[in-house]
Amino acid sequence: MKLKNFRNLNAWAVEQWGDTELGDSRRTDRAIAVGAAIAANPEASLPNIMSGWNEVRAAYRLFAEEEVTHSELIKPHTTATKAIAKNSSGSVVLFIQDTSELDYTSARNIKGLGHIGDGKGRGIMLHNCLAVVPVPGNPEILGLAGQIPWVRGSDSQNQKIENISQELLRSESEGEIWSQMVESIGEAPQLDSMWVSVGDRGSDIFSYIRRVIGLRWHCLLRVTQNRVITKPDGTKGYLKAFARALSPMSTKTLVLRGRNGEPKRCVDLQVAWSALTIQPPTTGSERKQQPIDGWCIRVWEESGEMDVDSIRGD
Repeated sequence: MKLKNFRNLNAWAVEQWGDTELGDSRRTDRAIAVGAAIAANPEASLPNIMSGWNEVRAAYRLFAEEEVTHSELIKPHTTATKAIAKNSSGSVVLFIQDTSELDYTSARNIKGLGHIGDGKGRGIMLHNCLAVVPVPGNPEILGLAGQIPWVRGSDSQNQKIENISQELLRSESEGEIWSQMVESIGEAPQLDSMWVSVGDRGSDIFSYIRRVIGLRWHCLLRVTQNRVITKPDGTKGYLKAFARALSPMSTKTLVLRGRNGEPKRCVDLQVAWSALTIQPPTTGSERKQQPIDGWCIRVWEESGEMDVDSIRGD
């Protein structure tokens, strides 16, 4: 996706939805028109976006068609994004994954929603994967490489919710979403480019690291599990203790944005890293898998206000 094309919304909309297969070419034309109108005024409601009542009704009819699904509407965009990523020879492409909550708690008439947050809210979980080429000072955003909507069938106390959407209900564990996103994108190209799946603490799952590497990807994740590792000297240890014992090897100055009434500030971060081998879990389905070679990266502030441990799987 080239941002300069966004100046011509009609041309941009044709790029996004011109190849959708919605069962009728008129639906494709309508999808293009509705998409361009929404892009022109994305914060407004649909009646305020469209130019008249006939246009509003046509948009609602489009969304009510069985063939007009989320997967079909997003397919041309994700396909184009993956094609651009594959042609980024010699580049590192970051596939940044994260989940957002779409909160519809106040819309009590909407059916099919699941639990969000602490279980008291209702809405949809939306797992996104943004493809980015990390050019220093000016990262190039390629677009969405994948997007998976889903709903929870119960809250943290396992209380069930009625009228749940069976189409969006996840039968697998929530942690599977990380691997499934990478697998939906497919194998990394056999070129000199590097595809890296980037995730937060929720992606610290042994099977996710293993499956990503099996597709010739790399992965970068924030540590939450204190895993058993093999150190460079061949001895066993625990990941967090090992990382926090590393001596500083470099420094990095970072500007933190202001929040909660506090002004922005500059912090001088210490950086250390080391090769290691991650041992498989001792229980569960992954216990018989082979160890995984990778790198541990620790970033911390001397004051102790910021401390981040990450694993890079190779």
